[in-house]
Amino acid sequence: MSSIVKEPQFVLYSLWIFTQHRGGYIVAAIINMNRKTEKESFEEVYEKQFSNIYNYVYGQVLHKERAEDLVSDIFIKAMTHYDSFDPAKASVRTWLTNIARNTLIDEFRRQGSRGVHLSLDDEENEIDPSFEDEYSIYEEDPALKT
Repeated sequence: MSSIVKEPQFVLYSLWIFTQHRGGYIVAAIINMNRKTEKESFEEVYEKQFSNIYNYVYGQVLHKERAEDLVSDIFIKAMTHYDSFDPAKASVRTWLTNIARNTLIDEFRRQGSRGVHLSLDDEENEIDPSFEDEYSIYEEDPALKT
């Protein structure tokens, strides 16, 4: 009969904290930390982490369609390299956030090198009224005065 040896699901780390006391060192505390070392399926990772990554990316670009495109690129990169992910080194969230950060940096660099050109004839790129225009509207409408 052969025995099957499973890898441990958790690795126990001990952190010894030393403090100096009257010329010598004494142990102040021992903290045990459990870190999960078993990988989840990529589908589970996607389901759990999608909203975190999307919110992070959207907060950086403030454009829905662009955020969706970038998040899809991020998860394609993550899926491609998921076999190299080591849960003993970092959490999935940290790993994905680093991929997202690097993807955003690449995107901002790519945009900066091309430059952004806006046409004044474009209706989408209408310029908001200036402060003076807003103030003159306020001055003309007595209902807005308090």
